[in-house]
Amino acid sequence: MKTDKLSVLLKGGIIVFGICGLLMCVLWYPYTVSLTAENSVEKWIQLIFYWLVSIPCFVILVFAWRITGSIKTDEVFTKKTAKCIKLCMFILFMDVCVFFIGNVVFMILGWSKLAFVNLMLAAIGLVVTSVLLVACHYVEKGANLQEEVEGTI
Repeated sequence: MKTDKLSVLLKGGIIVFGICGLLMCVLWYPYTVSLTAENSVEKWIQLIFYWLVSIPCFVILVFAWRITGSIKTDEVFTKKTAKCIKLCMFILFMDVCVFFIGNVVFMILGWSKLAFVNLMLAAIGLVVTSVLLVACHYVEKGANLQEEVEGTI
């Protein structure tokens, strides 16, 4: 597959993820919070919390969009791309930790009846973080190999 087509496919995926994220923020969060929260203070605290922990996910999508630009120009195996992936991994890891802790607090307070679902989302976030760690490792290795090859020519 050509890098142009791959870049376009990945950008399409990023757009779909962004739309799904917006739909979650606009429809899913308010719906689930209204089902589980008993008073408006609980409802608003949970809703604002979920909206705030969603922001880093959209930031990661912006970085992913930039990485697709590197794919299009066939400059994936660079230290710059590795740094970008590492930054995405760090942002996601911190966000998942905050999301996990917040949901545990909501569960302890008895505010969230869907805490199990949210904790499963946190587990999925940790898996994605691990995948980003592996991707970063191999992009760094590829960048080092590319530097060696260019140095010997």
